[in-house]
Amino acid sequence: MADKYTNEGLIAWSEYVLNGLKVEIEKIDHIVDYSYLRDKILIPSLSDALSNKYITDVEHSILKLTVSKKTQEIQASDIKELYITKTSSEISRIIRSLIDKRMLIPISERARKYVISFGSNYLLRSVLKSLDNNGFLPLNN
Repeated sequence: MADKYTNEGLIAWSEYVLNGLKVEIEKIDHIVDYSYLRDKILIPSLSDALSNKYITDVEHSILKLTVSKKTQEIQASDIKELYITKTSSEISRIIRSLIDKRMLIPISERARKYVISFGSNYLLRSVLKSLDNNGFLPLNN
């Protein structure tokens, strides 16, 4: 219609473009809202990674706790609260394993607080799946 250079055609084309922009802005609003990101993308990604056996039950519990915390940071004492029967050395090994798999990264060099990293191949597939399920990836025609 816009190719005909009529007022109606230009209005229809403008509405089409503006509606597309509106949809993309709404996506941005959702993804920057941490509660939406956590509940619709991150936690489902972790559940998917667990169900596909990309991560273990222990890794899932620790990573889910990390994204659920207000600060999104975790330290050994948080894991100790989750697994009270584990020794400090066992917790250190779990943290080291998560770091080696690039699922946790220190908040700064030599820090003993960690944040989740979704750059790991173990988690990235599931994050992409959650993003796709929530309409954040382009359509595959």
